[in-house]
Amino acid sequence: IKAGAWDEITAMCREAVDTMLGLELGHIGINCADEAEAAKTAEMIGNVLQPVAAKRHSYICGPAPFMETVKESIEMKEPVYLRGFGSFIVKHRAQKAARNITKKTTMTIPEHDIPAFKPAKVFVNAVKEK
Repeated sequence: IKAGAWDEITAMCREAVDTMLGLELGHIGINCADEAEAAKTAEMIGNVLQPVAAKRHSYICGPAPFMETVKESIEMKEPVYLRGFGSFIVKHRAQKAARNITKKTTMTIPEHDIPAFKPAKVFVNAVKEK
């Protein structure tokens, strides 16, 4: 610390945390329709698993970067499929008429897109069984 070797200290801390947690990723299999989709999926997984600097002394790895990646994909109207878990998709809602019961008026709700999650059948069945 006195020498100010912050890069070495950071590396030692990361190694200590990795050792304590005992997490080791050996392999991730990606099955996609084509090479372009596989490359996009691999990039997304890499973004999730790589630590992202959140604040000056904090690093986030896991749910926050993953959710940010999903959010960006959905904003571009690109679905995210997680085999065995479910899909984050964009649903299109057509224009429709709605009634305001208290004012007894009819209004038109314009067509729009909404984010949605569709759980995988395997996941739904696992929840039902427990």
